[in-house]
Amino acid sequence: SHYEGLVKQKTKVIMDLKLREEHDIDKMMSMEKQLMFLNEIVYKRSQSIQTIHMMAPKVPTYNGRPTFSNPRYLKQAQSEIPCLYAFPYDQSTHANRLILDGEETLALERES
Repeated sequence: SHYEGLVKQKTKVIMDLKLREEHDIDKMMSMEKQLMFLNEIVYKRSQSIQTIHMMAPKVPTYNGRPTFSNPRYLKQAQSEIPCLYAFPYDQSTHANRLILDGEETLALERES
């Protein structure tokens, strides 16, 4: 009778462990499904952001500044803020890059 009680208790513990293991396996499977679903959402979101970026109209720029499709707008912007569009000297040649104000330097040389 004592032996039968121990056997019943042992079988009950084994059954409880099996049920708990099955429950844990089911829980892990559902978590894996949820993780796959969330990963798919993140992937699709990053893809849509990339697609939006690729399909967005490109703004033409020159040296990081927006260009003007209509020259009239450039003239208007130059009249409003002339310091942004004023080029005191031509930097296209290497010699002029070293001279800060070529015309001013020549004028001072003529005066002296």
